[in-house]
Amino acid sequence: MTRKCSVCKLNKDVSMFYRKRANKSGYQAACKLCDNIRRNKYARKKYKNRDSNFKKHRRDRVEMKDYYIKTLLLINDKTGLKEEDITAEMIEAKRESLKFKRKFKLTGKLKGENDAKK
Repeated sequence: MTRKCSVCKLNKDVSMFYRKRANKSGYQAACKLCDNIRRNKYARKKYKNRDSNFKKHRRDRVEMKDYYIKTLLLINDKTGLKEEDITAEMIEAKRESLKFKRKFKLTGKLKGENDAKK
């Protein structure tokens, strides 16, 4: 059984059409290829807008991370530091230690530990 695609105007087998029970014929008007092209155009447009918004606000997210790290330093430090005493070097050092802890937590190994076992 064949059906004519409403977009490309070609006669194709009904296996080339998605099912749609609401239609009288039981199939969509556009073939799978034309429908996928339409969906991809929409998806590209949607995600392009999302990515541009993400890039705009990226700097704010980095600054928020700095604020988060400052808060961690203030909470965990027992020396009585004040917020204005925390320097950029201290924030970077804390960030590096958090990266190391995260990496160790994921792998469970220290750097160079694989070489020692061989």
